[in-house]
This record gives sequence, structure tokens and C-alpha cells, in this order.
Amino acid sequence: MEKNNRVYMIIIFILLFVVGLCIGYIMGTSVKENELKNNSKERIEEKIEEKKPENATDKAKSKEQINGVLQSNGDRKEIEISLNGSTNTLVLEKNEGKDSIFTFGNTKLCFLTGWGTGPSYDCAPEEAEYTIIKGKDSKEYLVLYYQSSFDKYLLILNDKTEIIGKFSSKKEFKFYDCFAVLDDMEKAIYYIENDEVYYYKSNQEIEETNKPIELELMKLEISNDKVEEISTNKKVTGKYSQCT
Repeated sequence: MEKNNRVYMIIIFILLFVVGLCIGYIMGTSVKENELKNNSKERIEEKIEEKKPENATDKAKSKEQINGVLQSNGDRKEIEISLNGSTNTLVLEKNEGKDSIFTFGNTKLCFLTGWGTGPSYDCAPEEAEYTIIKGKDSKEYLVLYYQSSFDKYLLILNDKTEIIGKFSSKKEFKFYDCFAVLDDMEKAIYYIENDEVYYYKSNQEIEETNKPIELELMKLEISNDKVEEISTNKKVTGKYSQCT
């Protein structure tokens, strides 16, 4: 009888041991599966986060830093512009009856036109278009376009805020300054396409105002802080107008 009890005890011990192994195996497998699921979920979330597009605010901010229009209307407007890692502030403040401000870094961006005798900043425009482009040397440059009085200016600046290119619609005629315009007088005399700047240049001598003339489309090639004018052999009609 005692012998039989011992046998039963051994059998029960073996059964409990086997059951314990099975439970341990099942629990270990379950934990491992959960770990694999969690790791897989984390990897999926990371990939989703990587592919997650910029929100509207980020996009707007990025686009604003690359191109836009600065409008004053009597108040101070400014934006930080980074060129090749160097950041400077573009400031425009158009005031009536007192000095206005139009600068990029420490560089003045407006010039007196005609017989003006007012403050040196009195020519600040109400608005200015700005665009960051890459030159042939893959460096970033700032392109500015604005109208001061009747004159239209196209400026190109480098990351040291130096004006390396200055183009104007003004043409001297006797004791007056005339201004070259397209048939549509309000249309800009430049455009940018694929990081390349084009502008309409007046070469024709002035015989009389409001008489049709030819304006030549020039391509501005920018490299190593220099701007070269290249003819496209394309011409459009315009006129000299608003002589002052």
C-alpha cells in the first residue's frame, strides 16, 4: 500500500511538473507575441509619423519665407529671411510726412527718384515682392521688386545683404525722367521661372512719350555674387510714360 502511494505521488509530481512546463510555455509565448505586436505597432507608428505631411501652418510659414509680398500701409512690417544659413530682417515701413524705412539687414533698398528733396527714405514703397532663388552656383539669393513713385525696381541681393544687381525702368529724356512700361502699365517688368529671373529692358531712345517702343526680354544669370544680363532675343511692345 505504501509502495502504491509512493508511485501515485511520483506520478502526480510528474503531472504537475509537466503542467507547470506547459503553463510556463504558454505564458512565455503570449508575452513574446505581445512584445512582437507592440514592437510592430511602434514601427508602424514611427513610419506613419515619418510620412506625416507638414501641417498647414508649417507649409504657410515655409512658403512665406521663400516668397511673398510685404505691405506696409503705414505700419511696420518685417520678415526674417535666411540665405545660405545667414539670417537678416527685411523691413518695410511706409510713412507719410516723415522718414520711412525699407531695408534688408543694414542695406537701404530705396532710392530717390526725379527732383525729390524729401527724406532719403521717403521713397519707400507701400509694398514689395520678395523671392528666394538659387543661382547657377547653387547659392541662395534674394530678389526684390517694388515700385517707387513711377519707377519700378528689380534688386538682387546676396547673403551679405549687398545689392549685386539693380535694374530700373527709368530712362533719362532731356531734363526729365521717363519710365518704360509694358502695354499693360501696371504689369511687373520681370518674372521668375524655375529659379531664373527675366526682366524687360528698354534700350530704345526716347523720341516722344506714349509712342510704341520695343522692350527686350533679358535673362539674369546669377553666380558668385555677380549678375550677368543675357539676351533671349525676344521683344515685346511697350512705351515710355509718366515723364516727370
